[in-house]
Amino acid sequence: MVVYINEAAKLSGITKKAIEYYCQKGLLDPALSDKGYRIFSVEELKKISLLRSLGISVQNIPELIHVNGSAAF
Repeated sequence: MVVYINEAAKLSGITKKAIEYYCQKGLLDPALSDKGYRIFSVEELKKISLLRSLGISVQNIPELIHVNGSAAF
């Protein structure tokens, strides 16, 4: 499911501020809608949330999500 940031925050349980932080750190690369709004994957946010809840640092998440150029889970 892909949605705008407000809905993504609500559905994933991650704050907008955290989503912005993850974008800055390169964990998220949202697509853009026809009108230029960022579109986020709720599934991707939930993966990040799970890894963070397990104590994985933001710096180590990309290597766990993307293995050999493809999604690890």
